[in-house]
Amino acid sequence: MRTLNDLVFKVYNRLFQKNSNRVFSGVLSTPPMSTNPASNTVLYTMLGNRDRRAYLLAVKSLLRFCNDFHVVVQSDGSIDEAGCEELRRHISGIEILSIEDTHKVIRASAHPDVFKYLPDIFSDSIPINHKILKCKLLNILYRYRQKRVVMIDSDIICCRSPAFILEWMKEDKPSFFYGGGGSYQAKAFHELGFDFTYVDIANFNSGVMGVYHDIEERELLDVFERIHTKNPELMNGWEIEQSLWSVLLGSRPNCTNLDALQNGYITSGWKTYDMMKARAVFVHFVGAIRFRNFRYMRLASDTYKELRAPAAA
Repeated sequence: MRTLNDLVFKVYNRLFQKNSNRVFSGVLSTPPMSTNPASNTVLYTMLGNRDRRAYLLAVKSLLRFCNDFHVVVQSDGSIDEAGCEELRRHISGIEILSIEDTHKVIRASAHPDVFKYLPDIFSDSIPINHKILKCKLLNILYRYRQKRVVMIDSDIICCRSPAFILEWMKEDKPSFFYGGGGSYQAKAFHELGFDFTYVDIANFNSGVMGVYHDIEERELLDVFERIHTKNPELMNGWEIEQSLWSVLLGSRPNCTNLDALQNGYITSGWKTYDMMKARAVFVHFVGAIRFRNFRYMRLASDTYKELRAPAAA
């Protein structure tokens, strides 16, 4: 049974998400950051205009520890030119991909059968879960084969130097990393008989993820075909992009769960502020609990101060 506090939280959480750029306007007072467009590692985020300044907080919080990234934003189609200019002012060398850019890559690269399983993939009215699948899975598979990509969501803050990731960036062979988590689709995917020997959908999250991939398109098509034949409704799930990644990685031994390296490597926004400060390398404030107890804003305020400190010194 939901309490009054739960109902109030649901209202203000939605209100704060809707006004995210105002909530995180403090990031505009932090110095611009340089990047390396010639880097061998892409730092990639799918982004909408609503979360533009939350993204600036996320990416700056990571770049302060290492700026040797080719920083790429994949627009979901909602970022206007003023928003793009704001991103460029704060992140020198950033590349902003349009939806049309991604459509060109997928059209030129994908087997026609992909469109049989995803007939709405180029539609202007594509549901958000399939837009995420297109930008965070298909675009990565086709655009960045055999290239290192670090994917971060816009709702994260990097609190400490991500030492494992910085070492992973030196890898010369395909490998992956990801965060722990859960999935409401886990039971249904297990029932389809996919191989989750090394990566289990029941303990997988793509909010912070590393991809240096050699995945063959045939593997993806086989996954689509099994889902289409046995339980096509799964493709309508909110987490389908994340679920598909877990299937593609499930049989691969060259995958690292960051949360298995250290308790709370990627700490949930559910945890207390003191726990975040004490142990987290990343904190992930997923939408359903994003602004609970205002921990996100409190940690954001700390990060603004830390980002300003070099300029003030």
